Amino acid sequence: MGLLAGSTVLILTLIWGSCVVVGKCDIQNSFAIDNKDTKGFSLTGSGVSTDIWTSYAARIMVISVIPFIIVQLPQLLNSNLEKDIAVLVSLIVSVALFLSYCLYQVFQPWIQRRRIAYAKHKHVISGILQHLKKQALGKLLRDDGEPNEEIIKKLFQVMDQDGDGSISYSELRAMIVGIRFDEIQLDRMMLWAK
Repeated sequence: MGLLAGSTVLILTLIWGSCVVVGKCDIQNSFAIDNKDTKGFSLTGSGVSTDIWTSYAARIMVISVIPFIIVQLPQLLNSNLEKDIAVLVSLIVSVALFLSYCLYQVFQPWIQRRRIAYAKHKHVISGILQHLKKQALGKLLRDDGEPNEEIIKKLFQVMDQDGDGSISYSELRAMIVGIRFDEIQLDRMMLWAK
């Protein structure tokens, strides 16, 4: 039980808290302004914004801590008599929460859909990186494991068709769709030319 309680508490405190502190930015009208952190640690002027599904998942995580709080109540009150009762109540609450979560997953399967979408996204990104690594564009990494900036800059220049210094949605889409470099008119000879 200590391992389970420890991991949940660690996720809810240390990891989540560090993400909030590191990722915070200014908030205006309940919306985060990315890459702008001028208000320091203001409780009302800075923070993070999330999508609604993350808020729901966070609520579920907070609810999962209730049995651990119930078990700790006799310890906080310095009462030895109620420890067994607290453990029994905590067990009943844990089973009830587990069953309700199972039913919730049956009738609201958004968590599974979100996990599947995340796994698909990781798979696509992994495929893109593997394909880029296999392409005859040169090695993206040097023998010492450091990024080969020259090759990466050349790849960026080829992908940036309009020359504005950034990759637009259509340019990225041209690369991702089937990972067809011929759609962005890749000239391998140009990449190898110094």
